[in-house]
Formats: sequence, C-alpha cells, structure tokens
Amino acid sequence: MDFAQRPELVPLGFVGVFAFVSIVLAHVGGWRDLAALYASNEAFDGRRWILQSARMRWGAGYNNALTVGVNANGLRLAVMFPFRLAHPPLFIPWSEITAENRKEWFRQGVELRFARASGVPLVISRRLADRIASEVGSVFRWVSPIECAVLRRPGWITTRCSGRAAARMEARR
Repeated sequence: MDFAQRPELVPLGFVGVFAFVSIVLAHVGGWRDLAALYASNEAFDGRRWILQSARMRWGAGYNNALTVGVNANGLRLAVMFPFRLAHPPLFIPWSEITAENRKEWFRQGVELRFARASGVPLVISRRLADRIASEVGSVFRWVSPIECAVLRRPGWITTRCSGRAAARMEARR
C-alpha cells in the first residue's frame, strides 16, 4: 500500500510498528517471562520513582520508561503508559530477589535476579539501588560497593564492611 496516496494511514502504520516493537521487546527482554510469574494489577502502596531505566536480557532497554516502586513486601515494576502493551505491571517479593554489583564497559549497575525466573536479569543503576536500600533497608539484599571495600593481597581476599553493610552481608550468608 502506498502511504503517499493514503496519508491518513500513516498514523495507523506508526501505531502498528510501535505495537510490534513493544511486543517483541517484552518477549526478547524477558518481561513476558516475569509477567507469567509476577504480574499484579493490585493497587500498590509504597514509595515510587518515575522515569527510571533498566536493561534486561539481550540488552532490551527501558530507558526512562519505568516506574519502580518499593515497600516492605517487594518490588513493583511498571512500564509507562505509551509503552505498556505486552508489559503488565509486576510485583516481585523480596524473598525472590537477589542483587549483585556489575560493571560492564563504562557502566556500573546492580543486576537483580529472580528466584523463579533466573534467566531474566534486570540491571538497574547503582543510584536507584541506593534509593531502594535506603527506603526498605535490609529486605533488599544488596551491599553497596561504597559501604564495602574488598582488600586484595597476594594469596587472600577479605571484605571489610561497616555498619549496615556488615549486617547485610551476614544476613546473606
């Protein structure tokens, strides 16, 4: 079909491409896998941060398109309205989440893994991880690299942590 002869179809074509990309992103990145386990349309009561970014499997990126929420029970992830097709909101209990510091090329982040979907990583910024940890405390099992210094010497490695980080590391063992 020639869009030059039917310009009123251009918006329809744009919506179709947008929908296709959103569906493919949900499948490739793993949101669909998480939704099969953690989808939740229930009202959320907790702290929220809008316009957050994350990366998932195969580099699927959600740049400034996420609303991230936390409370004592878990982590809420929702994609902003225009991008929500094939991305239902998620609520993941803290008991299902592990977090580990990651450094890739020039980026540093925190990789979240989920107990029942271990093949789907979610990499968030350290800044967002700090906000989450400040809000919910030790239920978010992550140790900030700022709180914990690893001392390396020939033949041994030791971790020296202070305060809250030491308690979190003990809780993880």
